[in-house]
Amino acid sequence: GLEFRTAWDKARQMGSEVWFGDRDVSITLQRCWDKLSNWERLSLLLECLWDFGVSEADVERLKQKDIIDALMEEFAKASPALVLPLVVERDLYLTAVLQKCPGPIVLAVIGAGHIDGIKAAWSKSLSSTEYQELISLPKVKKGDIPFHRLVVIILFGLMGFMWISLYLMHHYLP
Repeated sequence: GLEFRTAWDKARQMGSEVWFGDRDVSITLQRCWDKLSNWERLSLLLECLWDFGVSEADVERLKQKDIIDALMEEFAKASPALVLPLVVERDLYLTAVLQKCPGPIVLAVIGAGHIDGIKAAWSKSLSSTEYQELISLPKVKKGDIPFHRLVVIILFGLMGFMWISLYLMHHYLP
């Protein structure tokens, strides 16, 4: 996030307007959640619990274009359902926001993974219906487990697993 802070400071020094152009994160996350099956949701939550660390060196490597391209390809293979709301939709949204910016010169600070998508979408214009779709929350589908219920199910499952493990250790280990 340092690049965003630097851009903010420079814009303020120059007396420029600053717009925050990314889509509301709650919409993006809800649209991601909507694309996943209940099994994928559970898998994603469990993976987040077990695979949490990213080093500063990892972040620096992510700034290289060839690594970004490779990661985007891997991400598309590993989580095809999430590519649409996290990458494609946000590329379109960011493009629409940038196209609406006033003035002859616009400085945009964007994630490197969005550069190619914005370039590809630049020659197109979203209709108001398409734009409204990008900023709308998905409708709840019948049979979906709401996020908060899934978290409760996982917590009770983990507590049950721990209780059974402690019981077995206490009764069957010397």
